[in-house]
Amino acid sequence: MNLPDLDSETYTRLEKLAVAVAKHGDAFEAKVAEKQQGNADFAFLTAKQGTLAYALLLYSIARLEVKSLALKSYKCSCARC
Repeated sequence: MNLPDLDSETYTRLEKLAVAVAKHGDAFEAKVAEKQQGNADFAFLTAKQGTLAYALLLYSIARLEVKSLALKSYKCSCARC
């Protein structure tokens, strides 16, 4: 995945929040956005630098979560499983 150039600290912040939002939902993201309003470190939540990277990470993590859940619930009928 090609993400916009971000320093490692910003990328780590985006990644950690995206994982937490994937686990806890949109309400969690809204609380963080409200609490961090005006904090430049979380400007990506209000359509500033890093917004695209955050959205891509959140989408990718959510997609992996869904795929993982689907695989866990899949019952294989092969003789090896």
